[in-house]
Amino acid sequence: MSHRLQNPLLNLLTICLSCCVLVGCSHQPRSHIERTDISATVTNGGSPLAGALIDFSNPDSGEAYGGTLDAEGRVRLLGVAVGNYKITVQPPPGDPLSDTPSRVPQEDMQISRQFRASHLTPLQASVSDEKSDFAFELKDFDLSKKR
Repeated sequence: MSHRLQNPLLNLLTICLSCCVLVGCSHQPRSHIERTDISATVTNGGSPLAGALIDFSNPDSGEAYGGTLDAEGRVRLLGVAVGNYKITVQPPPGDPLSDTPSRVPQEDMQISRQFRASHLTPLQASVSDEKSDFAFELKDFDLSKKR
């Protein structure tokens, strides 16, 4: 005698639940959100911040995106949700695996503390289909240098 389910109603219920699970798994979370590709350039005193890390974070939705600035101080981020973002900029990390960790000389990349913390940063961006290219000159926003 087989141990299969003998109750047809129970068989049908099992099939229905299986279908619901499979259909539910095919839905991508937050797929209803409008997205666009963006680019950003960051300079400090006119010099690009090559190697610095930039983060876009939306405190309302929890969306966050980041990347490393290239030699021109640019980064391209794909599939960014439309919305308002706070931007933080961090110096590049050293290489923790080498015998002598690489460091960017302090005079080459001084990023004020206010740009490193999302609750302090004055940098903001409103991402939309119409606005997807951003430029930030840190000296223009550096409150620690203003009197």
